Amino acid sequence: MDEYLTIFEVAELTKYTVGTLRKFVLKRRIAFHKWGRSLRFKRSEIELWIKSGATEVVYLPDGESGKTAAGTDGVETGEAQT
Repeated sequence: MDEYLTIFEVAELTKYTVGTLRKFVLKRRIAFHKWGRSLRFKRSEIELWIKSGATEVVYLPDGESGKTAAGTDGVETGEAQT
């Protein structure tokens, strides 16, 4: 099972501020999951995002995505939009 991180843990891992990470979430520039009102991040997706240059949402080969549609608890899949 994949480890989920809080926004504070991702900030520590990436050296971005919490505010910057929240902006990335709003602009869909980082993979994330909504748990109710909380944000969670899969460690594997964050590590891929860092390795990719941290510029786009990372889509995993099996079609999973960390990108979540606003206002839903499900995971949205598809292509990253530029």
